[in-house]
Amino acid sequence: MRRLIRIALILLLFPPLLAAVAGWLSGPAFLHPIRRELTPDLIREAEASFLVTGTTREDFEVQAPDRALLLGWKVRPKNPNGNWVLLFHGVADNRVGVLGQAEFLLRAGYSVVMMDDLWLARAQRHQLHHRRARIERTPQTYLRTR
Repeated sequence: MRRLIRIALILLLFPPLLAAVAGWLSGPAFLHPIRRELTPDLIREAEASFLVTGTTREDFEVQAPDRALLLGWKVRPKNPNGNWVLLFHGVADNRVGVLGQAEFLLRAGYSVVMMDDLWLARAQRHQLHHRRARIERTPQTYLRTR
């Protein structure tokens, strides 16, 4: 009887304990991933891609309503169809991370805006979710005025 109780306790307590330890050890890596910086090598890689597709890249800056400076590229194809696509990258990435999607769109004739998210522009990460809706309108306004 004691052996049965011991086995039952091990089966009931060990999995949650193991899950708690695994979560405690791996949690920071998922919640705060290592960010990929925009290095000169990545910029050269993007330039090579734009050269292959025959597109032109232009640097641009947009000032968000909270005065954060957002940096990005406006990329135009050889034969633009007049439509623009705004590409955002993932949490731990930079604008080169959407290069594959940009190549696809550029070949289809779309002009593309590739920009870095607010997280790369400011250290105040806790404000990102509250301001994203206002920031997404700013690049569109920029494109309409150019």
